Amino acid sequence: MMPVGKCPKCNEVGHRAKLDFIELGDPLRALTGTTYRGFTILCQKCDTILGAGFDPLAIQADTVAQILKGLGVKKDK
Repeated sequence: MMPVGKCPKCNEVGHRAKLDFIELGDPLRALTGTTYRGFTILCQKCDTILGAGFDPLAIQADTVAQILKGLGVKKDK
């Protein structure tokens, strides 16, 4: 059975939702300049935000890049 949900705003029941990629700000962003990539899950019908989270693949890529930078390894082009 496929999971279904109901939008709390428009009561639309559905098997699909929209994904929108966003930039999440660190509360100390003014000091650190750090932002994170994430996503929001939106109702297909009314665009109400149903959830949000960090993009795990982006976090992994950013972590690897920082480790390589710390080790002094240059990226291949």
